[in-house]
Amino acid sequence: MKNSIIQGIVMIIMLLVVSSAPFVIINSFEGVEIEYAMMIELLKSIPSIDWLDRIDAAFIERMVRTFVLLLVAMLIGLTFALVLGLFVARFKVFRLFRGLIEMIAIVPDFIIIIFSVVIGVQIYQWTGVRVLSFMPDKNTAHFWFPVIVLSIAPALYFLKLIHVRFLHISGEDYVRTAVSKGLDITTINLQYVYRNMQPFIHAELTKGLSLTIGNLFIVEYLLNVIGLTHYIFAVKDFPATLLGLCAILIIALFVFLIIKFVLFLFRKGLIYE
Repeated sequence: MKNSIIQGIVMIIMLLVVSSAPFVIINSFEGVEIEYAMMIELLKSIPSIDWLDRIDAAFIERMVRTFVLLLVAMLIGLTFALVLGLFVARFKVFRLFRGLIEMIAIVPDFIIIIFSVVIGVQIYQWTGVRVLSFMPDKNTAHFWFPVIVLSIAPALYFLKLIHVRFLHISGEDYVRTAVSKGLDITTINLQYVYRNMQPFIHAELTKGLSLTIGNLFIVEYLLNVIGLTHYIFAVKDFPATLLGLCAILIIALFVFLIIKFVLFLFRKGLIYE
């Protein structure tokens, strides 16, 4: 209980500091200056702000779009990592594929995102097929491209985690016993390997989600996705920035709970207790 309270206080302080940073940090020829008086004025203005009037239909629409983008990207990345790490890892071709993934994982995420955008543009130039759109409108016809780009980071992260745990668990005595009994490979992977792997996946969900949220800012900005990051990049308003950051934090909590629930259903449906 005490740790939860401390974490909550730290989170609130971080939200206030980050949301006020663009307005109190001034970059000039003399260097970087911090106007602490301005920060105090912004903090004093928080109780007087009519927050309910700011949560209008446009804000809800952007919040839903960011929520769907983050949730679907996390589900795609985790599903890709589970399928590849559990059921394809035993094939020899996976070794070559794993080497390519490890090389890609070395590259910073923002470079991968920019490279993905370049590939999308090249596909349009070569084939005439428009796979992405930079128009800042509400058209969701190409919404899948930002989702795929955003899912790269969690897919690489969870795949590396799952593969390491797969190699470790596959050498355990209970797995060798199951193999000697002639059990099906799929059964072994689900009932023995994944069953002992899932605590590590649950423990790393928060880190994978934090990586995805970090890339969310880049993806929405580069691809002009009308989401909550619009209030952080485009709107020079302290209440809007603070409200956007709080909404992203709430969305992250819901995404985390939904993924935990999906993994719970997967365990109850396919894993024998």
